[in-house]
Amino acid sequence: RNTELAKAWMGMRTQVVTTKVAKALGIEGKKGFRVTWILPGTQVEQSELQVGDVITHLNGEALEAYRLQDAQMMTRKVEDLEIGGQAKLTVLRAGKPVEIAVTLEETPNTAADARTAEDAVLEYKVRELTFIDRVNNDLPKDYEGLIVAAITPGSWAQVANLRAGDILLQINDQAVDGIRTFKKIVRQLAKDKPKRVKIFVRRGRSTAFVFMRPEWPRD
Repeated sequence: RNTELAKAWMGMRTQVVTTKVAKALGIEGKKGFRVTWILPGTQVEQSELQVGDVITHLNGEALEAYRLQDAQMMTRKVEDLEIGGQAKLTVLRAGKPVEIAVTLEETPNTAADARTAEDAVLEYKVRELTFIDRVNNDLPKDYEGLIVAAITPGSWAQVANLRAGDILLQINDQAVDGIRTFKKIVRQLAKDKPKRVKIFVRRGRSTAFVFMRPEWPRD
């Protein structure tokens, strides 16, 4: 990933304060963004910002957001700022303005940025875990594994009930900590042609074993 192209980011989700939202919150006439979720393990989580705060200004500039199509306004303004710098937010909390500083981070990798690999014989694809995958699955920041991205219909992987969204942890008792390891294990499987391939995955909040008995291509 090219860090020169990295942009600044704040780890939260927001909603535009539309006329309806402003009325519901009792702040009619106000514009900006209401904080709906603060992502765990981010600089925002370490700041004073709270869910429910309404962000009205960024570095002293009013955020004139009141239509649904204004949803990306703040994200774009933040992206123009320096990674590692501080953003000064003015928020409305219980109707009163509060000043809060948040340290800006680098935008995390998305699924589109993540490296991928495939097992051509068992016919499934994997990709790297992203920050958001870890957040969505309640996993620690340093959790290792690969996410199953796609499975070919009718493949050994599908017959064995491997599923897209599974987090691949081990193949035949070898830990899969990244794309390079995965490729190495898959190459070795193709050489060794074991009668059985045992895959250990995390599925939702539990774990499961997936067993395949493939017919290996003859050399």
